[in-house]
Amino acid sequence: MTARKRWSFWLLAAMTACFCAFVLSLPVFPTEDGPIHLYFANVLGDLLSHHSPLYAQYYYVHHLLPPYSLHYYLLILLMKVVCAPVAEKLIICLIVANLAFGFRHLATSVGEAGEIVSLLIVALLFNWPLGMGFENFSLSLGMACWALGSWTRSQNPLNRHVARHRLSFVLLLALMTLTHPVPVVMTMSFAAFDFSLRYLAEKLRGTAARRTKRPAGLLTLIAGASTLVYISFYTDRKRSIAEARQPHVPVAEFLHYGKLFGLAFCGGNSAGATIYRGILYIVLILGLFSELQLQASNGIVESGHRR
Repeated sequence: MTARKRWSFWLLAAMTACFCAFVLSLPVFPTEDGPIHLYFANVLGDLLSHHSPLYAQYYYVHHLLPPYSLHYYLLILLMKVVCAPVAEKLIICLIVANLAFGFRHLATSVGEAGEIVSLLIVALLFNWPLGMGFENFSLSLGMACWALGSWTRSQNPLNRHVARHRLSFVLLLALMTLTHPVPVVMTMSFAAFDFSLRYLAEKLRGTAARRTKRPAGLLTLIAGASTLVYISFYTDRKRSIAEARQPHVPVAEFLHYGKLFGLAFCGGNSAGATIYRGILYIVLILGLFSELQLQASNGIVESGHRR
């Protein structure tokens, strides 16, 4: 580990520890859906252990491993050791650390500046989904970063651990099916788009030697896509079709998501929130521009070597 990797890692670890220390210092971590999660975990734990006949009169466990279940099983395990509010705070700490180091894993897989870029995730560790209590989604978001980092590394022909990264990508997707389906779909969509883009670029450049490795990447995608099939078994198709037929306003939805409500903890139209979102936009645009410049320069150098 180089000196830059070492200090950036420990700096990220220290800042993440500060967030976790703040969470643990609170009597309870304020979320909108947090109390109902604790209630569900209590009911599910009693039904699984047959500890109380009261809940069994009104509820039963229909499936043991459906989507959204990982968070509740973690809560059940923690609530056997600590009280419910502390168990929820420990889950929040896990979500924060998972997102911080998952993003670092993803950022370092893209380029050499990933160690520095990964520090930017600190501004998003306390985000809107977490404040709303969407803990399964927040947990899955960090896992998606780990999965995409493994996918990016598996597509690097110079990486000596390609098979290991492909396996970790599939296993992480399988684990994500027990959290929230949206990050699973996002991860698979990105991987499929990246695979198609790389294949098209190599075909246009005539790099036949690299295309021989594409069947393995395609098999990885097929294995990952099987997680979507698993999720589909728990989908209410009639309700999904009815919601799809509802009228939507694309412009309004675009403006809604353009406010970065899914990331920024600061909502509304205040000056501070606007400045905060503006800084995030600038960082995202600069990062994308730098990555495009790096890919262009790598393409020029690679073409020069072939000549």
